[in-house]
Amino acid sequence: MRHYSAKKILELPRLSHLLYDAQDNFTPEKLITDLGLYEGVLIDTSNISWKTSFRHSPPLGKDLTIVTNVYVSEEVKALHRFLFLKENIMLPCAECKRVQVFSPMITINPQQLDTITLKDNYEVPYNKTVIVPIDQGMYPAGTSTTRNIFDPLRALYCSGKDEMDLIGNQQVNEEDIDTNQAALSCVEGISQYFSELRRDFVCSLDKSHHVTAYYIIHKATAVCKDKRESDEYEKLKYCLVLEKVGQEPSMADLQMFDIEKYNKVLSSDSFRDFSMALGLHASGVGCGSLLYLRRIYETLIKNAQDKCSKLPEWDEEEYNKRRFNEKIEYLESLGEKIIPDDLSGVKDKIYGWLSKGVHELSEQASKELFPSLKYSIELILDEQIAQKEKEDKLKELKKR
Repeated sequence: MRHYSAKKILELPRLSHLLYDAQDNFTPEKLITDLGLYEGVLIDTSNISWKTSFRHSPPLGKDLTIVTNVYVSEEVKALHRFLFLKENIMLPCAECKRVQVFSPMITINPQQLDTITLKDNYEVPYNKTVIVPIDQGMYPAGTSTTRNIFDPLRALYCSGKDEMDLIGNQQVNEEDIDTNQAALSCVEGISQYFSELRRDFVCSLDKSHHVTAYYIIHKATAVCKDKRESDEYEKLKYCLVLEKVGQEPSMADLQMFDIEKYNKVLSSDSFRDFSMALGLHASGVGCGSLLYLRRIYETLIKNAQDKCSKLPEWDEEEYNKRRFNEKIEYLESLGEKIIPDDLSGVKDKIYGWLSKGVHELSEQASKELFPSLKYSIELILDEQIAQKEKEDKLKELKKR
């Protein structure tokens, strides 16, 4: 992963924001369809929580035992839910050419392989390398687990578990829990056992169709280019960065079938531009992907201009002296509907955003802007497809 400043790393999108929508629905497919290649999301382990309760000890009703449960942060819980996901999810299938139900396979760490000894048909032993599921319930390597009630209370991360294990004197106040130590235990454990991840999903319609994604989890301090002590660098000590490093089929392949319908209204050059925009965005390129979207948008306006220029009321001089958005207004005043009503609130901003993404915004900001602008282009094209289908049906009706 490329190295960034501490401030830049802390500005990365949070993992939980990608895995949960505004209604708090779990959206694991976004780590595959929305997270671009070599893009990262932040995992903050510092928000450790705890709950103290009373538990009856035998004989019943005689004594009360104070029990403290310590839990990992919401970001880490979101990571666990994705890693150990068992529910089916909806993903685009590049082979079926539509969105299908996909079943998850076990998550593996490609670095953690095992060797077993088997025998062939002649009883001759041979070794075979097999993949194993990621570890659960393991402490970070080198962690002392000696249980002495007189030791300070420590919360230890157990790989894949939301609840942390408590070592030491548990008859303490909540204020005595060292949350910084607990967060560091999470950082160490996750970076050891989940450093490399592979998630496989199989199409329910055809088991030979699959989607595979590869991720690496870095310590945030390891990808920080400035190691000087600061408040921001201190925060990084309790953070991790999950980076997507591979996917098969690619994001562009998964999205390509979804844009095939636009062949009906786009020229071959514009359709190639659309494909290029998707491919660049899938490869983590922000400004370049917006450049191709802007070319499509400009072509759509040029096509409308060519059509209106044949009208008797067309005024070439009047058109040329107008700004880009004013040209759209002029074309629409001549009856050429370009921007759908759904985009009326942002019609004056689309071209500005596209240009700003190309000339002014950072790569990260451009990548974040891409889905919204792509959606705007698609709405315009969808309107043109609907209009074309309507015209084709009317022509067919007149032939009868």
